[in-house]
Amino acid sequence: MQANLIKKASSNTYSEIFQQIELRFSFLNQEGNDFYEQFADIKCRDYLSDVLIAEEHNVTICVYGFKYDPSNSKIDRDATKLSLKFPSSEHKALFLSNIPNLHYLEDKAKYELTKVLETQLDNQLIVIGSANYLNTTPLLSLYSLLLRAMCTTWFSLWVKGEADFEDSALPESKIKPSQVWELFNKLTKTFDTQAKVSPLTNTLDNDWYSFHNNSGIASYLALTV
Repeated sequence: MQANLIKKASSNTYSEIFQQIELRFSFLNQEGNDFYEQFADIKCRDYLSDVLIAEEHNVTICVYGFKYDPSNSKIDRDATKLSLKFPSSEHKALFLSNIPNLHYLEDKAKYELTKVLETQLDNQLIVIGSANYLNTTPLLSLYSLLLRAMCTTWFSLWVKGEADFEDSALPESKIKPSQVWELFNKLTKTFDTQAKVSPLTNTLDNDWYSFHNNSGIASYLALTV
């Protein structure tokens, strides 16, 4: 089925660092076969975590040029719905070839398998993953990192245990596929309300920049592995 992806106008306000692969994301709301982006697509995956914390605490978040107001937008919670904009058709083809490898990891964790929808737009897909990925920010960060890693030739080798995880988001990590499904199960647990979307912080203190910089999977692994 080809889905109808309704884009948000591009933003030039984001302050985003260089990424090896500039895969771009946005959360989606679905109405039938129409999927509406909730903000202009981003390449910095930490903005996705910012959305979770904004909705959890019902506050508007403004950080590094990104703004999200939960009174004007609400992401779907029945599943993790993301638009993906690929830098090239080659990256898209690699991503699609690695879907069975993502499903292998999800099946090991007994997660619902990610669905992929083609859209009417060149080099843009929609993924619909388990709602579990929305439970905590490190888990969402791990999921989006895997989606980006799927745009490479080494991802399939890594799943087989024949290569290291080479994404710069985890520069010192020797993370193994078996750790991934263990993290899927560990991070999907519900935390207390105050720290539900991030086990790394006990309070917000309105320090959006600190939260943005420390809510992802790299920070979690640095503290726990």
